[in-house]
Amino acid sequence: MTDKVLPEREITITGRIPTQPELQELPPMTEQVEPAEKEMVNHPDHYGGEDNIYETIKVIEAKATPEEFIGFCKFTAVRYLDRGKHKELELQDYKKAQWYLNRLTTYMEKQS
Repeated sequence: MTDKVLPEREITITGRIPTQPELQELPPMTEQVEPAEKEMVNHPDHYGGEDNIYETIKVIEAKATPEEFIGFCKFTAVRYLDRGKHKELELQDYKKAQWYLNRLTTYMEKQS
């Protein structure tokens, strides 16, 4: 691996883990970066994201029969409704339940 120098921080990457003294020599970070709020209801990244053709919901819809997919959406909505009252992020779970009900109604409208 060739050494690369990152100009903005002047850190050399050598392909090895730096020692503790080397880490202490690094210049302090001057800018604080706030983590972006992750989408947790509509197409979250951990399920593939909306632009991914292999997003979990799309794969399930493609492989399941209509009856299985309708049952999956109903079950998942009920699961989020039930567990919401037991979690710190109660509203988020209700939004997830709503998302699955919206997906279900859109799917059923396309079927009729």
